[in-house]
Amino acid sequence: MLAPSLSTFRDEVRAFVSESLARRAASLDAEQTMPREVIQTLGRSGYLGAVIGRRFGGQARTPRELGVLHEELARVHGSLENFLTVTSMCAVAIQRFADPAVATEWLPRMARGEAIVAFAVTEPARESNVPDVQTLLQPDGDGWRVTGEKQWISFGQIADAFLVLGRLNEQTLAFFIRRDTPGLEAHPIRDMLGLRGNALARIRFNNCRVPRGNALGRSFSGTAPAILFGFDEGRFATAWGSLGLAQGALDLAVEHARTHYASGSRLCDHQLVQQMLAEMIVTVKAARLICEDAADARQAVIPEMVGATLIAKYAASRAARLASDRAVQILGARGCHEETPASRFFRDARIMEIIEGTSQVHEIQIALDYINQSTVGASNS
Repeated sequence: MLAPSLSTFRDEVRAFVSESLARRAASLDAEQTMPREVIQTLGRSGYLGAVIGRRFGGQARTPRELGVLHEELARVHGSLENFLTVTSMCAVAIQRFADPAVATEWLPRMARGEAIVAFAVTEPARESNVPDVQTLLQPDGDGWRVTGEKQWISFGQIADAFLVLGRLNEQTLAFFIRRDTPGLEAHPIRDMLGLRGNALARIRFNNCRVPRGNALGRSFSGTAPAILFGFDEGRFATAWGSLGLAQGALDLAVEHARTHYASGSRLCDHQLVQQMLAEMIVTVKAARLICEDAADARQAVIPEMVGATLIAKYAASRAARLASDRAVQILGARGCHEETPASRFFRDARIMEIIEGTSQVHEIQIALDYINQSTVGASNS
């Protein structure tokens, strides 16, 4: 059972989302963008600063509270939740690794919704193959010149700055670059399957200059730690966002089954509909418990927290796909039309199995982690 304080926080977030954001859900998909006024509304609530420390104007929420926040946003719209995810991915990296001047200037503005920072790692030819990044940095006095291209960058159309992964000689380097840097171009990508409010873009760096103070830590032989921390935050947030999509789809299906009839009786009185609802209920409940386990591991800061987050993202994204699929089936023709959010849940849920690491990549990671832990346990017995 939820602790009273967490239950109160859920009620607070749900009321805010219902009163201030829910009416914009359909238009975010139709317009295929994230309007500044929506971002500013989120900023005024303080929730954009959920992972940002209080000294930078944030809220420093606990992992359970972060989970509730992402779940409640996703119950209304996946892109609303994903905007918070991307903001948090960038914020944790900047807060931990950026020069104090960068953190002091940008984190308070991000928390207030006055500045948008996008996470730019994926490349056209190599997707998210981080070790083989091809965006190149060349030394230039007290900084670098960067040349390359990033693709499928969420909120790249509207971002004021980017957190980028590049290659410096044989090492990787994470760096921060403003949108108004000469040579930086952002080209919109539209008509995606799901998360259509994400305002995706292709970003090109044409000999852009990056000051040395914009590096997030030093260059690194593996993946730059700032990027790893960002990905970990993204997977945790996406796990809970997937749970929110799954719960939203379940709630929609139950309400429809209660109030609509077939062959003279309510849909919920038909056994095959009950079977689909039961499958949804059990899958969503299991995903919730797994997400809560990941949140508790993060709160305790134990070594298993990274693996627990991988499992949560994998389980919850699969739950979202199943629940949204069954919701469309139960709603029938209505589930295929924009008059209900069922089709949007279905499209957004499919994306959740791809972003922040595909389900197939997670399967490999989860299996290898478990095998390695079992091997260590056997050797110590």
